[in-house]
Amino acid sequence: MSNENTGEYRAPRYKQIINIATVIVVIVGIFLYRGCTAKSELKYTINGVSFELADMNGATGLTEKMLSALDDGYENITKHATGTREWSIPDPVRHSWVITSKTHGEPVRYIFVIENNADTERYVTETTESFADVYNLKTGTEYYWSVTAVFDDGTEETSKLTKYTTSDRAPRVLNIDGVTNCRDLGGWKTTSGKRVKQGMIIRTARFNENGKEDITITDEGKETLLKTLGIKTEIDLRLNEIRTESALGSDVRYVNIGLPGTVVSQLRLHDDTLRQIISEFAKEENYPINVHCSIGTDRTGLVCFLINGLLGVPEDSLYMDYVFSNFGHISSMRKITEVTEGYLTEINTFPGDTLQERIENYLLEIGVTKEETETIRNIMIEQ
Repeated sequence: MSNENTGEYRAPRYKQIINIATVIVVIVGIFLYRGCTAKSELKYTINGVSFELADMNGATGLTEKMLSALDDGYENITKHATGTREWSIPDPVRHSWVITSKTHGEPVRYIFVIENNADTERYVTETTESFADVYNLKTGTEYYWSVTAVFDDGTEETSKLTKYTTSDRAPRVLNIDGVTNCRDLGGWKTTSGKRVKQGMIIRTARFNENGKEDITITDEGKETLLKTLGIKTEIDLRLNEIRTESALGSDVRYVNIGLPGTVVSQLRLHDDTLRQIISEFAKEENYPINVHCSIGTDRTGLVCFLINGLLGVPEDSLYMDYVFSNFGHISSMRKITEVTEGYLTEINTFPGDTLQERIENYLLEIGVTKEETETIRNIMIEQ
């Protein structure tokens, strides 16, 4: 059929409908195929043993309260946490499975293995439960896991190695026993679209009572920092500390460069001290680094704001990371005005079209070298 006025060919209406219906069927078929394929990868039989593994894609250790706060924005953080209760402990990521066998009966125990091939992160545990909980997984990261079922007759059968990717939502909140307000400085996206490297700078509250030898971090917490996170340097920002060695042990380099809490509102009085602190982050041999003050909020928050700001993390993310300390047991509530009406007023007097440029110009002004700022970027930005 042709249009006599234009000479264009137009398909009959019923053919147009058929064509549209065909496209819809193809699209639906693709989604169904993908769904079936995903299910078939998680449910299968090996040598008479049936496996069904949970779909772990998008897993996150953030609690429902934390996720609600992220959705609500940094301006409304105090609706969700006020710093007066311990809400900074993340949820574990639960890996669950169903394994059965008519031949061998019910498994008597399981061997669970999870690893991240990119950096040889590996965790193995034995359990009699049909699940394993894992803390401190990185955000937006590919993991591989498997389960070996051990039966009463001595038979062992291992599932296929199964891949999934965690949620890329920052912050990466950490569970370090005996310490509040723990999270990774990495995981945030920069304005250039790259991501701050995880596992390099860990921010926490103190490991010992202020001005005392008494250690408050537990042996389990030490193990997390030393073995899981591999901390090599502890940067302690408290004044009047009597410790000369890290609470984590003599193998960890201890750097005590004290700042007063008033630095938040009196930034320029402490330029030289801040120069010394920032320079520690320009030494590649120091990494991974733990940085803390007493509750990991004000002085630690300032240093982390400067580092991530230098790396190009957007202002909204910098603000969220600061007020996220309200989930920790930090005694009182923190508001974003402590940043915007505090040290940011000084930083914004420096030249630059972006906050990243203004922070760098401030650091150069106080004596941090251009080479040091570039070194920090090279260390901390994912390539």
